Amino acid sequence: MGRARRQEAAAVGRRTLHLDVGADDLAAGTARAPAEGATLAEHQPQDDVRVPPDPSGHPFCLWTEA
Repeated sequence: MGRARRQEAAAVGRRTLHLDVGADDLAAGTARAPAEGATLAEHQPQDDVRVPPDPSGHPFCLWTEA
């Protein structure tokens, strides 16, 4: 995992942080996510992105340039 982007958004009176983590190897990054405390959701939005929730339930994106 290497490149990272972030976006902040207002949500119901509080600020949230959305983290996009770039991975050179999406399969390896996806396999590593549970070891770091994330869970893997069944539904994934697209082939070059994986959206696992962190231990608190906040989703983040693992992505690769296809």
